Amino acid sequence: MASPGDGETDGTDTRDDHSVATTNERADPSGSGSMRVRMPRLSGARYSLAGELGHGGMGEVIAARDEQIGREVAVKRMRSQDPTPRQVGRFMREACIQGRLEHPAIVPVHELGRDVDGRPFFAMKKLTGTTLAQILAAPDPETYPRSRLLRAFAEVCLAIELAHTRGVVHRDLKPDNIMLGDFGEVYVLDWGVAKLLGDAAEGVGEEPPGLDSSDLVTAAGAAVGTPGYMAPEQVRGELTVDGRSDVYALGCLLFEILAGAALHPRGSAALQTTVHGIDTSPRARAREREVPPELDALCVAALQLRVDQRLGSARELGDRVQRFLDGDRDLEQRRELARAALAAATTAFASGTVANRVVAMREAGRALALDPTLAGAAELVTRLMLEPPRETPPEVEEEVRADAVATRVANARLARWSYVAYSILLPVLAWTGAWLELGLLSAAIVIAGTLTARVSPTRLPPPLIVFTVVNAALIAMIAHIYTPVLLAPGLAAVTGLILALNPPDSRLVRPVVIVVIMACSCMLPWLIEAVGIIPRTLGIDGSGLRLFGAGVTGGRAVTTVVTALTFITTISLAIGIGAGIRSGERAARLRLRLQAWQLRQLVAS
Repeated sequence: MASPGDGETDGTDTRDDHSVATTNERADPSGSGSMRVRMPRLSGARYSLAGELGHGGMGEVIAARDEQIGREVAVKRMRSQDPTPRQVGRFMREACIQGRLEHPAIVPVHELGRDVDGRPFFAMKKLTGTTLAQILAAPDPETYPRSRLLRAFAEVCLAIELAHTRGVVHRDLKPDNIMLGDFGEVYVLDWGVAKLLGDAAEGVGEEPPGLDSSDLVTAAGAAVGTPGYMAPEQVRGELTVDGRSDVYALGCLLFEILAGAALHPRGSAALQTTVHGIDTSPRARAREREVPPELDALCVAALQLRVDQRLGSARELGDRVQRFLDGDRDLEQRRELARAALAAATTAFASGTVANRVVAMREAGRALALDPTLAGAAELVTRLMLEPPRETPPEVEEEVRADAVATRVANARLARWSYVAYSILLPVLAWTGAWLELGLLSAAIVIAGTLTARVSPTRLPPPLIVFTVVNAALIAMIAHIYTPVLLAPGLAAVTGLILALNPPDSRLVRPVVIVVIMACSCMLPWLIEAVGIIPRTLGIDGSGLRLFGAGVTGGRAVTTVVTALTFITTISLAIGIGAGIRSGERAARLRLRLQAWQLRQLVAS
């Protein structure tokens, strides 16, 4: 088993040229040049050996050049000058296992042979990169963001799954045995203590009963692995170790990537927490870090103490991490699109034109839909909703015209009820025998009613100025029939209110114009009476006002009835109009409140 050197470790490529030893100089592995020793060279002129890359309890890894092909390789050989047959068997076993597993994340073995002293060696691809242990010890979010580590982890899971399908259990997965290459490669290192299951063990060599490296332990003579990464069944020395033991070790790696700290304490203390259990939720252990709940649950599933409750395979573990990454990449892409949309909306909003405001609304809404948490998107949407544009959009002008038509149609229908009220006065005239006035008022009511007959959104009433003049003439006639002070002022006020509620269709009809016309409809008959053109209906003397109108002649009973009808008609019309205004205003306010509520839900953070 070899430990990686500083940035490099074992690797490989292949041919079948066997080799043995002559000599070559080996430089100081530290690179200082202060140490010079004699190093054996493998014969056949195929491999030229250079500095040591690393070593373990049984073997050492040396940088070399394959002269036959012209490439840099790593040669792993036994350190002992006089290895025992058991040691040789274990060394050859590791080379055979690693050579059988062909996967991009498993270092390929190029050649297996012996030197002139009979010691075995194997040549493999030379790696350059950084171990996961080094990355986790000195986090660098820019070079190694969490997403990159998770992608590497998913590749490791697939490599381990391949090994499991070939009957090989690694048994020593840990950050030191995972390397991230300089060009995006990922490697699983050190298969020296792998366990072979079933037919996979044929022709490979015996199972090592114990381990020599200081970072591996033998519990009850059978536990194989590294404390803190071994599964509980490995610590207990059970014989039923299978691929799910590697799943536990992978769970430890995932926990460390997410939490930024190892799951178990270092050293032998890890054996106790492994067997008896520990909190396996990285979210609970590292509350200051943003640990996605999907990955948190995945950690817990992979780190179950009982094998039958643990996640079933390394592939499932890797696939679930990959699914998370795929969703995370989609989320990041949406965020980038949202930022671009917000920038376009901000630029369009600043121009102030109607066309660009449409663009700003669409882009701001798109940004908010893509990323509801994007800073500035909700604020811009709120400004767009609350700040009116400098120019009125044509669509809004068209909607205003449509609203005006609807209002005029509604008010025309309301006016019909006022003419019905006017017709109530006709029986009074018939009662008093004022047949001329009855005919004139009837004709006036028919003419006024004709103006609003068959009014609809496609058949509009006449222009407002015509409507105003006709109604003023009707009120003037009533002022003459029932005297200027009895009924006409109330009817003029109600009619003026209806007219004022109509959207103006020209500049001729403004509130001040309506006031003047309605006032004249009451006062002109009085002035005409004063000059003697028509009979007088109103007199003033020392005792007060005297009424002589045709509609109020006929004695005390007639006058009482007319006066009561005047009160009831005027009050009813005013209240009816007020109720209509209140209903419309309430509906409009409700629409505004609902729009405001929906906007608050839209931009809620």
